Amino acid sequence: MKQQWLKCDMHMHSYYSKAKDKDKVTQMSAKVYVDTLLAKGINIFSITDHNVYSSSYYDDIRKYIVDKPIEIINGTELDVYVNNKDFFQMGVYFDNNLDGSKLEKELCNLYKNNNKPKFHEIINGIVQLNCKIILVPEGNKARGVLSVLNKISIEESNDINKYAMYK
Repeated sequence: MKQQWLKCDMHMHSYYSKAKDKDKVTQMSAKVYVDTLLAKGINIFSITDHNVYSSSYYDDIRKYIVDKPIEIINGTELDVYVNNKDFFQMGVYFDNNLDGSKLEKELCNLYKNNNKPKFHEIINGIVQLNCKIILVPEGNKARGVLSVLNKISIEESNDINKYAMYK
């Protein structure tokens, strides 16, 4: 049996991250976005925009890739607050049975009016979506969980350890 390697990029942003990424992202159609990935040999990807999910953009991409050798996994990158100013970032990946419009609405509610949701608020919101998830807190980078470890309560630390793998 011949082994086949897959090239994945599970942490990318689109124009929908513009509120946080400002001039680091450009607006691209689903076709241009996917064609750029295909040119780089990507087989599997996720768009992990900051604190948002665009169900219409994911839908456009799914329509475009239907006959292409590439797959997409629902994802987002969330700021998880431990107090009013300190937070870490966490990639969240959802199974493909997810109703994207419900995820979009839930994230909008969690982060509206510059709300700064804590881990338990995020988990409570995600659980309402009734789908499988994978949580991947960023580790030892600028906004990684290790940068705020000394500010996380024991209870919240236990919750992160409990959920930050697979549900």
